[in-house]
Amino acid sequence: MKNKLKNIILITFIVLTNACSHKTMSVQSLASEEKANFIKATIINYTLDGCGWMLQLEDEKKLQPVNLNNEFKKENLKVWVQYQPVKQGMSICMAGEIITITTIELRK
Repeated sequence: MKNKLKNIILITFIVLTNACSHKTMSVQSLASEEKANFIKATIINYTLDGCGWMLQLEDEKKLQPVNLNNEFKKENLKVWVQYQPVKQGMSICMAGEIITITTIELRK
């Protein structure tokens, strides 16, 4: 009876330990992949139709930033971005929405 109780306690401990460590790993993975209030984007040089440097989102939507700093003008650079649409902007580029970048950071 004592051995059976010890085995049950040991199995319960192992199961709970594994469950807790799995949850922690999931939270850490999520934290490295997702950043609150930011959108994943990739910098592309979209020279077609005079567009130049643009942000391409994961859903293939393209954004035309009016204020992209030179340090981010690198093909296929992965970034986190926050932006505001430009309501009254005009451009010869017909490929994406015109935006103003409010925050941009490198994505790993």
